[in-house]
Amino acid sequence: MFERKTLFVVGAGASSELDMPMGGALANIIGDKLQPQGTDVRASLGDAHLTRAINLLANNSDERGARFFKAAQLISRAMPQTISIDNFLHAHADNEILIQTGKLAIAASILEAERTTKLYVGRDTDQVSFRAVPDTWHRTFCKMLCEGAQRTDLDHLFENVSIITFNYDRCIEHYLVQQLAVYFDLTWQRARDLTNKLTIIHPYGQVGKLDWQDSPMVSVDFGQQPPAQDLPAVAAQIRTFTERVDDADAMDTIYYLINEAKIIVYLGFSYGDMNMELMTTPGHAAPKQILGTSYGISVPNADVIKHAIADSMGENVLPEHALLVNCKSNQLLYDYWRPILKGRRGSGR
Repeated sequence: MFERKTLFVVGAGASSELDMPMGGALANIIGDKLQPQGTDVRASLGDAHLTRAINLLANNSDERGARFFKAAQLISRAMPQTISIDNFLHAHADNEILIQTGKLAIAASILEAERTTKLYVGRDTDQVSFRAVPDTWHRTFCKMLCEGAQRTDLDHLFENVSIITFNYDRCIEHYLVQQLAVYFDLTWQRARDLTNKLTIIHPYGQVGKLDWQDSPMVSVDFGQQPPAQDLPAVAAQIRTFTERVDDADAMDTIYYLINEAKIIVYLGFSYGDMNMELMTTPGHAAPKQILGTSYGISVPNADVIKHAIADSMGENVLPEHALLVNCKSNQLLYDYWRPILKGRRGSGR
C-alpha cells in the first residue's frame, strides 16, 4: 500500500501500454473515420456509425448537414499535419460545428479502442482474463496498491493515492474493479464500491461513466458502441483544451491533490504547455519528490520540462526535485517501486 500521499498524473503514453492510441495514432484513426466517401456535400464518411450520428445531428437540414460534412472533410484532411486532435480542435475553438464533429469522432474512436483491448470482456462474461492482458503499468500499480493490504481492511486502500488522467478512456477504473474482485475474492458490487473511493479526475472528460460510477454523466459500458442517436450525448462529455475543466470544485481538488502530495508520478505524460498550465497551482505547493517518464524525449527537452514542472508548483519546488527517466510507465513503476511507496530515507520528501 502507499505509505504517503501519492499523486499519479497519467497521459496517453500510459494507456498505450494497453494498445490505446496515442496522439498521432488517434489522429490517423479519426482522419480515416471522417474521410468523405464521395464528392456530394452530404457524402457518407469512412465510419458508417458516425455518418448516422451526424445525420441525426443535422436534423434533416441540408444546410446544417453540409456544414457538418464540410467540418468532417477539414478534420480528415488536417489530421496528418497535427500533433493531436486536441491541438487541432483548440485551433478551431470558434467553429462550433467542427468541435462537435471532432468530439463525435473522438468518442467513437476511444470506445472502439477500449473494445479492442484485452480488458474488454463483452457480454458473455464479466471477468477479464488477466493471463491475456499484457504486463502494463496498471498491473504493477495494482501490485503496489495491494502489497501488505488485507481483505478485512480495504476501506483505506486508496487513502494515500489519487490520479489525474488526461485520457478519455476508462481503462484505469475498469482494470481496478477487475483486479480487486479477483485478488481479494470480492463481489462485483464490493469491488465497485471500493473503486469509487479512489479520487480520479479526468480534466478533459471521459467517454461516459461506467454504470457503477458515482457521476451524473451518461452511462456507457466499457468498449460499448452506443446507438447513433446517443453518441452526441457521449461526445458532449469530452472537453477540448479551450474548454478544459470549468468546474471550480474539480479545479480546487486538482490544486489540493498537487499541494498535499509528497510525491507526484507522471506516467506517459507529454508535458504539453496547455496541460502544464492546467496543472499550475495558484499558490506555492509544498516541497515534494517528482518522478516521471520521459520516453523518447531528448535531454534538452527534458531539461526544459523539469523547469516547467517546477514553475507549475511555485518557488518551493525546484527543477532538481524532478527526476525524469527515459523509460515507459510500467518500467518506471518496477524500477522505482520502493522509492514511490516509501520515499527516500532521510530525504524529508
